Amino acid sequence: MEDLQVLSSIISQQVEIYTQLLNLEYVKTRILLNKETRELDMLLNQEQPLLMKSSNLEQERIQLQKKMGIELLTLMQIINNFDADNKYELYSRYVELRGLINKTEKANGLNTRLINSRLRMVRNLLGITDEGIFQITYSKEGLVSKG
Repeated sequence: MEDLQVLSSIISQQVEIYTQLLNLEYVKTRILLNKETRELDMLLNQEQPLLMKSSNLEQERIQLQKKMGIELLTLMQIINNFDADNKYELYSRYVELRGLINKTEKANGLNTRLINSRLRMVRNLLGITDEGIFQITYSKEGLVSKG
């Protein structure tokens, strides 16, 4: 089953990419916590090609499964039906990839919350609400109104 070797190779490549993406997410967290926004642009430039490569590998996997006539099967179904003895190491690679994806999603969620928190802080400082910019005015009595 040469196709299973190719599938195993695709998953291995995805493991490598997600390892790099997870490391970048951890660096992104440090950058956001330390307010080093200039470094964020450089990091995003490193992240973009990895995301594109991951997307290309996913398309390659889908095409391979179509070629094999198993496009409707999940990876676990493929493992159970075609690699139960783990000859092609699909299961171990799948477990590793799944773990990396979960960790990356958690780190990404934290980074999203950090970014949203910073945006809310900036909006408050600038006097911007979700409805738009409001103006702060002061009366003779020193009362503040937001309009």
